Amino acid sequence: MLYGKYLHQHRQILCNLDHLVNLYNLNLLLNLCTLDHLVILCNQYFLVNRYNLYHLANLCNLEYLDRLDHLLIL
Repeated sequence: MLYGKYLHQHRQILCNLDHLVNLYNLNLLLNLCTLDHLVILCNQYFLVNRYNLYHLANLCNLEYLDRLDHLLIL
């Protein structure tokens, strides 16, 4: 899978509990994970909660996402 290379570049952004993830990073993550059904997460007013983050991490098999608490999409 090609997403490993790109996700590595954004690891610090995705791992930081207090960091705000922008639309570019979220779109990149969704595209690389091929999660078309999670397109609602791209809404700039949508607050991602713990459940959705765990669901995303499970679907993408991204272990380091399990520490994220809340992300505010800019």
